[in-house]
Amino acid sequence: PAPGVGGSTATFDNCTGPCYSTSVIGNATLQWWDDRDADPRPFFAYVAVKAPHIQDGDGWPVAIPAPWYNDSAIYASEAPPRTPNWNASCPDHHWLVSSQPPMTAEQADRSDELFRTRLRSLISVDDLVEALVSDLDRRGVLDETFVLFTSDHGFQFGQFRMPEGKWNVYDHDLRVPFFIRGPGLAPGSTNPTPLTHVDVMPTLLGLAGVATPASMDGADLSSFLLNGETGGRATLLMEYVGAGTVVRYEHAEDATNNTF
Repeated sequence: PAPGVGGSTATFDNCTGPCYSTSVIGNATLQWWDDRDADPRPFFAYVAVKAPHIQDGDGWPVAIPAPWYNDSAIYASEAPPRTPNWNASCPDHHWLVSSQPPMTAEQADRSDELFRTRLRSLISVDDLVEALVSDLDRRGVLDETFVLFTSDHGFQFGQFRMPEGKWNVYDHDLRVPFFIRGPGLAPGSTNPTPLTHVDVMPTLLGLAGVATPASMDGADLSSFLLNGETGGRATLLMEYVGAGTVVRYEHAEDATNNTF
């Protein structure tokens, strides 16, 4: 179940019919905006979808696209990047990486298909973003609204011989897309200041002119975004405690002592 409109609950189960979760969440958000249309107060909407996460299970679990995009012809020629560490032996890395056997041809093919199903599931995310931004524009509030788009983690598709997964400290697992637009932000600009998701709420509050509560973690980086400044920090501390034994696509992806 997920929060619905007006305190109600919208129920979905990632089925392949009209209850496709990305669409349910997008439609509920648009309805929420309609219901508060006459409310002059500022608003905050946190819109989080499952896509492109996999539907976990035995065998070779993949992401589930919307039924109207679940066509193998879509992105049929796409494949994840064959980076230098793709299916590479790395005996000098920590034990979970150094102990990985080479991927078989089937494991590599399954990893490539996982990549394609994730792309197909993301078409619905594209539709959701387009609908929400277009609706803000229709209401005449787009240029006074901050819109932030990001993801919770990176992913691996054969890097260090792991056909899929995320539970590591390397760039392909840590780096995420992070886009923001809104009043006072220069279009097309970039800022190299390192940040994490912990900084998002203090920064959004700062953009709204609200001080960060003392009880809140993270740093307000709004001045860096608004003024094009850099600095303040050069490094980030990354910590992880292994969630337990995770074996997917016939490879160990996580373990209790995969802790760093």
